[in-house]
Amino acid sequence: MPDVNFSVAGLCQLIRNHDVTVMFLTTGLFHLFADYSDRDLPSLRQMLFGGDVGSAAHAQRFLDGHPGCILTNAYGPTEATVLATAFTIPRGYSAPELPIGMGGSPYRHPHPRRNPA
Repeated sequence: MPDVNFSVAGLCQLIRNHDVTVMFLTTGLFHLFADYSDRDLPSLRQMLFGGDVGSAAHAQRFLDGHPGCILTNAYGPTEATVLATAFTIPRGYSAPELPIGMGGSPYRHPHPRRNPA
């Protein structure tokens, strides 16, 4: 029977065992992860978190402990079950709050009247 008790240490072991490269956590779980995760997670390249207001202090703590990892604060309404905006937190970010980013995409569908095929 699988272990039904959650721990940050167990999550870190799972990341190492399966060479996890990208991960999305709820904000509350991300805060715990930032406080208690192992610093030796070489496969982890990007961490996304969202679902609630993120803590800039936790973001900085995570970035300090995982210098090779990109950290992104993501937002998306529950009803849509998608990410609508994202803000990648740069190293040395010092503002007291985290923005949720801007919507939109660099990819635009051409308007048929302005860009005829």
